[in-house]
Amino acid sequence: MRFAGVVPVSLLALGALTIFACSSSSTSDEFPPVTPVTEDPPPPNGFLSGEGGVTPGEEGGSSGPVCGNGAVDQGETCDDGNAKGGDGCSTKCAIEPGYKCAKPGAACSAAACGDGIVAGDEDCDDGNTTNSDGCSSLCVFESGFACPTPGKPCVATVCGDGKKEGTEQCDDANVQAFDGCSPTCEVEPVCAGGKCAAVCGDGLKFPGEDCDDGNKRDGDGCSSTCKLEAGFTCKVVVSEPPGSLDLPIVYRDFLASGYAGTIPAGYASHPDFEQYNPGLCAGLLESTLDAQNKPVLKNGKACDASKTWMTSTDSFKQWYRDGLKNASNLLVNKRIDDTLTLTKRGDGSYVFDSNEAPYSSGKFFPLETKGFGVETGMRDGSSVERNFHFTSEFKYWFTFKAGSDPTLEFRGDDDVWVFINNKLAVDLGGVHGATDGSVTLNATTATALGLVDGGMYEITVFQAERHTSASNYKLTLRGFERARTACESVCGDAVKTRTEACDDGTAMNTGGYGKCAADCTLGPRCSDGVVQADQGEQCDDGNLVDGDGCSATCKTTNGGPK
Repeated sequence: MRFAGVVPVSLLALGALTIFACSSSSTSDEFPPVTPVTEDPPPPNGFLSGEGGVTPGEEGGSSGPVCGNGAVDQGETCDDGNAKGGDGCSTKCAIEPGYKCAKPGAACSAAACGDGIVAGDEDCDDGNTTNSDGCSSLCVFESGFACPTPGKPCVATVCGDGKKEGTEQCDDANVQAFDGCSPTCEVEPVCAGGKCAAVCGDGLKFPGEDCDDGNKRDGDGCSSTCKLEAGFTCKVVVSEPPGSLDLPIVYRDFLASGYAGTIPAGYASHPDFEQYNPGLCAGLLESTLDAQNKPVLKNGKACDASKTWMTSTDSFKQWYRDGLKNASNLLVNKRIDDTLTLTKRGDGSYVFDSNEAPYSSGKFFPLETKGFGVETGMRDGSSVERNFHFTSEFKYWFTFKAGSDPTLEFRGDDDVWVFINNKLAVDLGGVHGATDGSVTLNATTATALGLVDGGMYEITVFQAERHTSASNYKLTLRGFERARTACESVCGDAVKTRTEACDDGTAMNTGGYGKCAADCTLGPRCSDGVVQADQGEQCDDGNLVDGDGCSATCKTTNGGPK
């Protein structure tokens, strides 16, 4: 193999794909906690954190009920501290269907998953707590489903129908890769000049983002704008790598120059396929991709002026683009979006090898039943007719981590070019037998390619199969780590999160009657449904509502609870 003046390289910095998933776990670099806004100290009586409990015997109150004041007054069944509806407590301070409002002055929450009402933090509620039916037992969307009607069965989503539903991050009405929305309706990184920019909610933590947990939901530690939220601590942790990677790849199918078989109407054969067989040649392409992130032909006779590797700049431009026509106004290729599955090996690398099933040595023919199908007269070494003429385009996004020295290795025929950060890193151009190439992102190579520690970059592998009678493709990614951010609430920071029942700060989380406990759970109190006689309670009907026989101070009225 030769490297046309390019620093020999071995894999792309399949550094650390950084993904944010806010939950409890692990070890690693910890983000500084977000400092909460200082508020006035809570009152000495009743629950802190806006619990609104009242010490038995105190009648306190106002001249009349005021919805939104954070206290459950007479005639109210809730008061979450505001007078807005749709959040569990209505504009008239009445509990809304599907909610429970156990804590005056605090947000209401879903009464129960499976009741057929979407409330609180629920994504969905299909009327049951069964998993694998689109809405999980925790009322969270399951991949591949949408749940448009609460209380009704969820339905399968259709990526490419132009409707963003369920867990789909996007839907641009097609299932094509590398257009911003993937074939599985996930947001793709936006990369200009090879360096990628952050897209909040795509699950990849980019420089400039505090976090990214793959959603745009507030209240889980990572906000809808990918900012850390008060009350949580978040750490970057390395997840256990998956057993395989299913990655998108785009094939473009061509017909051989002078093709003798039937050519579909509106199409033509291509002069660069089957006509030339000049061998390996580095230096055919420009060293950087163009503004559309596509390769550009520099010299189709780069290695020998008496030989031809490509017919022209225009003919080469058709290799990795769609819809271009020749001088006769005929199309020359068909696009096929597919998936390349890389399996994890014992050394932690991910490999696709066409020498392994479902293919075999020299027989990488992924378009036998796609595109133009089998080409008449184009035979392999066993005299079997095959589809020999196609190109492939493969992309991978990674975070470069200095010192990790990730490596990309490739073996194949014919042409193979690898670009990292839009710069040529592996150059195996020409029509040739299976040839090896690699790139390792060590300090020297990283400098040559313009990589900065912590930056997110794009790798693109361009390949072409142009001549009978064998076809090979092996891709290895080594040094890959998939990182994410785990967020968990911080008990004792005086910021109540949705996973805490209360939080008045370490000094005040002392437990006992009307107090918040050290583990941020509520202690015994009026409205907990248990009569605390030693605290002066005469009754406890589980609420802080007057007029129902048990007052908001847990005193018997009007003959007792009803």
